Amino acid sequence: MVNNSHTVNPVVYQNPGYDMLADFAPLTLARTSPVIVVVYSSVPANTIGEFVALAKKSPGKLNLGSPLQQSVKWVRERLKA
Repeated sequence: MVNNSHTVNPVVYQNPGYDMLADFAPLTLARTSPVIVVVYSSVPANTIGEFVALAKKSPGKLNLGSPLQQSVKWVRERLKA
């Protein structure tokens, strides 16, 4: 089993000592991690789709807080879609 740092290290470090694609092979999906998005009740969005649409039409007006960089990456990917 690997954690997030195992997959992030090749991006952060020039030479982490392994090649994520060449040195490892997936065996099975052991678990998934849900992503939870919470907004104030005054935000006019009830779904992630509505939130993304609101963020796209109001650039720079919404803030995002997250304990994990991966969570921020997930939201940014949705905003690019």
